[in-house]
Amino acid sequence: MIRLIESFNKYFSDVGWCAYDSMNMTLMENAVKAYETDGRDAGEQVLIQYYQTDVKDSIHLLKNKAKSFRERYELIKCAFDDHFAERYYASIPLFLIIIDGAVNDYTKSKGFFANGTDVSAWDCLVGCSED
Repeated sequence: MIRLIESFNKYFSDVGWCAYDSMNMTLMENAVKAYETDGRDAGEQVLIQYYQTDVKDSIHLLKNKAKSFRERYELIKCAFDDHFAERYYASIPLFLIIIDGAVNDYTKSKGFFANGTDVSAWDCLVGCSED
């Protein structure tokens, strides 16, 4: 599992993909295999395909991840609905607002985009920081 997560982040973090705690391990494995067999574009296509289709089936899991998500669940569903309908002009700002509010709830002082906000994880297998 450690090798898989490290490989995933090594292969894909430069193009904006990063492993996270509830990421589907089979998805990571398939993306890494595609990368190692046919290159980064093939690996990225595995990820894109999943997030354009299959992720719809797991959105409901966010509701129980944290109170901040539960409180924003209706907005999260709207953001995903807009995203899957290709209304990115609506989904992207809404996702950013949701992220900012959830981080503000967690830090109790500032949102994700505020100066000085530290949302790094330590002693964790997931994440893209090499520090």
